[in-house]
Amino acid sequence: MLDTHLLHPKVVHFTVALLIMALLFEVLRLVTRKDMFGETARWNMIFGGLAAIVTFVTGLLAESHVVIAGAAKEVFERHETFGYITMILAVVLLIWHLAPGRLYRRFYSFYLIILAAVVVSLSMGAYNGGRLVYEFGVGVGMKSGAVEKPVIPDNPAGAGTSSSESN
Repeated sequence: MLDTHLLHPKVVHFTVALLIMALLFEVLRLVTRKDMFGETARWNMIFGGLAAIVTFVTGLLAESHVVIAGAAKEVFERHETFGYITMILAVVLLIWHLAPGRLYRRFYSFYLIILAAVVVSLSMGAYNGGRLVYEFGVGVGMKSGAVEKPVIPDNPAGAGTSSSESN
């Protein structure tokens, strides 16, 4: 059976990559004045917006399967808040792109500001998500036979001995 709560850490990387690349290609379009960068940015934004929805839903599914306590609770609240902000703004930009008449070109400066806000919010959410995993171990389960702490030998290879002592 598919463990849906394990999907969030897998799909989140698509959202991160696609939305950041959307902004990067918009900047390249501004600098080079080449429409191909604008078209590439458009597709990155469309797929990034869709990925943001999937990432958000899988995040909600994952939330019910993890234990969050102590200091991790505050970090989780920030992660979740940035997740909401990112998803809402990404969906707004997705609709903006899918609207007839290339609406986003009429208000291009405002569009870029919102896209930059999406990337900042996404980055803050990713930072806090990383903290949850790497600082607090949220969602990280031990498999049978795994070692909790690395085993360090009493005398690591060559430590405290000279080459003449080992002969």
